[in-house]
Amino acid sequence: MTNREAAFARQAQVLDAMARNGYISPEQAETAAQELKGATFRMQESHIRYPHFSFFAKEQLLKSMGPELVRNGLKVTTTLDVEMQDRAEAIVRRRIDEIRWQKVNNGALVALDPRSGQILTMVGSYDYYNKTIDGQVNVTTAPRQPGSSFKPFTYAAAFATKRFFPATPTVDEPVSRQEFGSPGGFYRPMNFDLRWHGTISLRAALGNSYNIPAVLLQDAVGTQELIRTARKLGITTDLPAVPSLTLGAGTVKLIEMTGAYGVCANAGLRQDASPFLEIETLDGAPVWELGQPEGDREVWSQVAYMISDVLSDRAVRRPAFGNVLDLAENRTAAVKTGTTNDYKDSWTIGYTPSLVTGVWVGNTDNSSMLQVAGSLGAGYIWKDFMDQTLAGQPDEPFPMPSGVVRAAICPDKSEAGSDLFLDGPPGSCPEPLKANDTWRAGLGARPNPTPAPTRR
Repeated sequence: MTNREAAFARQAQVLDAMARNGYISPEQAETAAQELKGATFRMQESHIRYPHFSFFAKEQLLKSMGPELVRNGLKVTTTLDVEMQDRAEAIVRRRIDEIRWQKVNNGALVALDPRSGQILTMVGSYDYYNKTIDGQVNVTTAPRQPGSSFKPFTYAAAFATKRFFPATPTVDEPVSRQEFGSPGGFYRPMNFDLRWHGTISLRAALGNSYNIPAVLLQDAVGTQELIRTARKLGITTDLPAVPSLTLGAGTVKLIEMTGAYGVCANAGLRQDASPFLEIETLDGAPVWELGQPEGDREVWSQVAYMISDVLSDRAVRRPAFGNVLDLAENRTAAVKTGTTNDYKDSWTIGYTPSLVTGVWVGNTDNSSMLQVAGSLGAGYIWKDFMDQTLAGQPDEPFPMPSGVVRAAICPDKSEAGSDLFLDGPPGSCPEPLKANDTWRAGLGARPNPTPAPTRR
């Protein structure tokens, strides 16, 4: 009871009106008033088992069915896998507790079936009922910066042009461009490890999340084309047309990012994320059923396969990540991490053909963690969840679609190895990606004492 005296005053008014109108006697009114004054009152409490998912499903129900139909009553069957949800909650809490000393108190996880869009798991925070961490905020639907987890969209846009392939060489070297507002008037992206790696393939560049090739590739395909690709994949949030967009300069939602990766998991077929399996009226009449929706083919199956093949290449990512992201049982899985400026967001998103999982670690108030990179924060949660969920199930390699061939990178140089190409093997070695008129090699006219923002 928030205002005891006001409540008793209102009670007296109601009892007096009931006595005057003959509903009760004056004696009964006095007895009731004395009994209630001696009662103990407490705030109403409720505990919802899966609150973030429940409120998300309710919101989606009102949006899709309308408030009038919902008020009339509906029987709703959701997609939530309770066993998987309990597992995810336990893993998120255990890992956050392990790294709490690194100034981190929150984590989120969402898992989808990419073939249908079913939301299997939604952990919106470390603890919904913990007000000190703003636990009621559902981070799976909150805008955050994605870091390098945005890079695969750049590579998808590039591969779709048929001008770039995983084997395309690129020079990972210092570059700069004039940009108002940047230190010294120049924007100078740096790699996460603050090193340069010389001439490498786009496969190695994406697998190890090197930043220089990503910004050069964004420039080559066009920032607007990158934005269009992200929109096709289901990203609806703010995407500024800036050179660092590929490094995560925009804001995204974890559930949308997970769904976008699910497009590649599902051979280029996009399925909108849904918390519902079936909706019926109270008398059992069907209103909506998930079934097997048609979806929208948003990227070529060939492009989706190329992205999956690169992101599942354990050997190629070894220099930057070691075996931290490798799943048990030598299981095939594509995975990408992201780390934002000042370690405010740690991401890992990865998938098999039947399960895509996105993980975020950080603080809801956007305060910095103590050097929690994507692979070391969200990465451990992603790996534990995927390992436990897929344990005992057969490995699922990504099926190669027609139109993709694995051929010699340079037809006249067998020692160069082989890689993926569209529409047949190349007639000659791929042309290297280099800095063009927009970018200049080197760090610009003046030294930059502070490295520009870098994300992995």
